[in-house]
Amino acid sequence: MIRVAIIGFGNRGSQYADLLRKSGRADIAAVADTRSKARDFAAARFAVPADRIYESADAFFARGKIADAVVI
Repeated sequence: MIRVAIIGFGNRGSQYADLLRKSGRADIAAVADTRSKARDFAAARFAVPADRIYESADAFFARGKIADAVVI
């Protein structure tokens, strides 16, 4: 299973997350978005743990490697 992080969870980011989940080959490992509404949606819909939800891409990258791939 590939761990994927998504930076920018707007319309396109959420579509990628849906496709990745439906593939059965990837888990959404982390999400970064400046909008709290988008972060809350991602956490609820894709069961992303609170410690893997970031307010910015910089905060995500500062954490170190937590995903195998990143969708921007």
